[in-house]
Amino acid sequence: MRVWDGRYRVERTLGEGGMGQVMLARDILSAERPVAIKLLLPEYRESTSDFMREYAVQRRLDHPAIPKVYDFGFGEHAGREVPYFAMDYVRGIPMSNALMQMRDPNVAYAWILQVLRGLDHLHRAGFLHRDLKPSNVLVAFDGNHEDSAHLIDFGIAIAFDETPEELFIGTPEYSAPELMSGAPFDVRQDLYAIGLLVYEVVSGRRPWLGEDPTDLYNKRMYQGYEALTADMCSRPLAQLVDALLRPQAD
Repeated sequence: MRVWDGRYRVERTLGEGGMGQVMLARDILSAERPVAIKLLLPEYRESTSDFMREYAVQRRLDHPAIPKVYDFGFGEHAGREVPYFAMDYVRGIPMSNALMQMRDPNVAYAWILQVLRGLDHLHRAGFLHRDLKPSNVLVAFDGNHEDSAHLIDFGIAIAFDETPEELFIGTPEYSAPELMSGAPFDVRQDLYAIGLLVYEVVSGRRPWLGEDPTDLYNKRMYQGYEALTADMCSRPLAQLVDALLRPQAD
């Protein structure tokens, strides 16, 4: 096993995507505590300030549904120095994978509740996640509802008082129309993503297919979707999803 930055004994790579990589390691200075090390890949070093911003946002959060972050530093990866931060290691698999294995949608409701609690904490801290999707939720099938899901990846989280970027940033398949159009944002944009997530849990598919931002924006604003039926879920839950996915936030 190699030692990262003189402190963390790396066991294996947990995942890689976007601009970063995550490794499972043991903190030598803290009784071999398991931690997840998130690092910025060398080819994206110009995004170091954004990576530090992600750390700063997550550092302000303290909730069971959000991994707690610890140290920030620089270590060597692929022959180059890259920034990293250490955070709690949480067991589980991405919800995107879990949905393909899940036989009973009721199992996922505990996950959604945990995500909502984490979102509430994030919103009360003054931030919008902006990238809530199944791959950014880690879930466990262990039956422990109080520790069953964790919200991760705050790379594009933004304070409510900040001005939206001129270009859309996020994942079109799980973004509210206001985010895709660059309009001012508030907590409702993350709740729209919850609506998309619940619809997918119940039906096994997304309400609107496709990946093109313009096409998805037009579909969400001007086209309906196949409604959830009584044999899929209760009427109140179907009504909640309909409310969350209305084209106009108001």
